[in-house]
Amino acid sequence: MGIEELNQKIQNCQKCKLSKLLYNIYDPKIGYGKLLGNGGKEIFIVAQNPSIYRVPFQMSAMGVDYELKWKGDYFRKMLRDIEIDTSKIYWTNVVKCSTENNIAPSDEITDICGKWLLLEIDTIKPKKIIAMGRIAKEYLLKQKLNISLGHIWHYAYINKNPHLKDVYIKMILKEFDV
Repeated sequence: MGIEELNQKIQNCQKCKLSKLLYNIYDPKIGYGKLLGNGGKEIFIVAQNPSIYRVPFQMSAMGVDYELKWKGDYFRKMLRDIEIDTSKIYWTNVVKCSTENNIAPSDEITDICGKWLLLEIDTIKPKKIIAMGRIAKEYLLKQKLNISLGHIWHYAYINKNPHLKDVYIKMILKEFDV
């Protein structure tokens, strides 16, 4: 099965209660994987789940003085600013739908949705996976994958703790072997 067919199956998934939430019904394509560039898919970045906040917002706490459309836009801009080649990155989530009130997904939901992530990994066969945040890290460690696994903080943590931005950039550079 190719990635397009897999993404179609993910989009049509009804295996848990999250698929019935209005923001997942009206915007089902938000949670499945996205290639950040036109190159290969050597590195997976795996986050927790899509945010329910899909409206423009200001990242002024991080020193960005313009509005970005999605929270992930800031992270992608940061990667480009520190000269990380985003063409080799595939961005995805453990849980493919947004959670109610943007809370952390339960272990039950993570286990149900995580099966889709494992199929993405099996289909694309990345050289390295970088878990973004605690939920993604814990899920991936339980899987005992035979792939290099790294970890960085979720960028939302940096948004709340802008004084840690330099530490975060060093973390990213280490995981990307720069």
